[in-house]
Amino acid sequence: MTGSTIATELMEEKHTAVPPSLLSRFSTLLPYWKAAATMIDMVLDIVVMIKYYTRGDLGFAWACFVCLFSNLALQSLFVVFAYRQKSLWQNCREQLYIWTLIKPAIDVHRVLNEEAKHISTHENTIMSYRAEYTTMRIIEITTECVPGSIIQAAAMLASGEISTIIIVSFASSLVTSAMISANISFDWDVSTEQRACDPYFYGYIPKSNMARFRIFLALFLMAFFNLTVRTLAFTIFARRSPLAIFFLVVGEMVLYLAFKLITRDYHYWVPAGSTSYVTVSRVVVKLVVDFTACAQLRHPNELGGFYFSFSLLSTVGIGLGSLALYSGDDDKQAVDTELISSIILYSCAGVAISYFSLLRQIPRNYARTFFSVDTCCDHTCALFELAKSEKPVSEGGISIDHRTDIFLVNEKIWRKAIGDDVKAWLQQKLPTWVDESPSWFSPAIRAALPDWAIDDTSLLDEIRTPEVEEIRLSRMTTSRPLGN
Repeated sequence: MTGSTIATELMEEKHTAVPPSLLSRFSTLLPYWKAAATMIDMVLDIVVMIKYYTRGDLGFAWACFVCLFSNLALQSLFVVFAYRQKSLWQNCREQLYIWTLIKPAIDVHRVLNEEAKHISTHENTIMSYRAEYTTMRIIEITTECVPGSIIQAAAMLASGEISTIIIVSFASSLVTSAMISANISFDWDVSTEQRACDPYFYGYIPKSNMARFRIFLALFLMAFFNLTVRTLAFTIFARRSPLAIFFLVVGEMVLYLAFKLITRDYHYWVPAGSTSYVTVSRVVVKLVVDFTACAQLRHPNELGGFYFSFSLLSTVGIGLGSLALYSGDDDKQAVDTELISSIILYSCAGVAISYFSLLRQIPRNYARTFFSVDTCCDHTCALFELAKSEKPVSEGGISIDHRTDIFLVNEKIWRKAIGDDVKAWLQQKLPTWVDESPSWFSPAIRAALPDWAIDDTSLLDEIRTPEVEEIRLSRMTTSRPLGN
């Protein structure tokens, strides 16, 4: 199937792909269940923190507090930046949502409302509600869910008391993380906007309600078992030697960054940031995938398909390696060796089964994205060529040329490969855009246009309004993170 055929089918699917009656029992309720699970998990973490404190485990209590506070504080700082152009009252309202733990429900409501009204970005902020929602959930995974799971697993292995509330909280952290991971992948793939912009990557989830449920279940189980293995394995390694965790994480990270350097894919796709920002972004994405197996992050702009699958293989290897260590541990405290070994072994099998089940259910042309070694440059150039071969598509009555999406990608990635083609196309189209000023030719798009691609200084002066210059200076991200 050619790119042209894929794009045509996707645009025809735009009006029929997600009939409300078909998905009312599953897709409509799914975000609300996930939001509820997230809020319940935070409440359970507070309860467990208090329990650790009352029984004298101050180290575990403070560790839980640091995780929860870091999650809320980073979300708070992100909102301050994202809503900096809004009023003080609106900023205070967002802070209240965060610190009263109801922000996940608010985000879900906004995303669904945004999709119903076909809005891509909300006023006076740097990204869409979908992007804000995804960023918040990644902050939650990296600062609370995953660290909290490891802390609670360590407490269970080290303590002679394993209460029901601790077991429930531990399971809640695993389920919440897995649900966030699966929902991010599911939500981005069923988006008609993403399918139209990037038909090579988005579209593996079919229209059938039952098929969507099966794929979501496979994504959820893959994330759940992956996190279970990593959590218990890292806890076992930490009990034997804390340095083992350091060398394991650093070793995996060095190997990954070396792979990106060798394949000339080190630059991050976001058109902003220094070398340290690029490195931090790469490290965060790698850690999220290592623990949650978020299939969305197999995108060539992020981890890449090959390394995503390699990460799952590494998880199984780490899990099996921890079994040998735990079997030889003489200080097992209250947790039975056979129980822990069985959980890790079955979870390793669960990772493999759910992964191959997912591949078996999706079309073959999308299954290859789980093994692809395409770089961000390869993918960006392919999308530009695809958009060039297609007529501008109509979205909501507005004619949009998706070649403009290339300006949302770091030009260091694609300029050497297709910079001349992009410049020639822009020189041809820009006068028309300036004269007609279509609604999609927003200040954000104008700010993304590179100076080197515009020879006409009068056009450049007309484009670079004070509002555009402010966006250029303060821009942190774009309206489509985590892939495209």
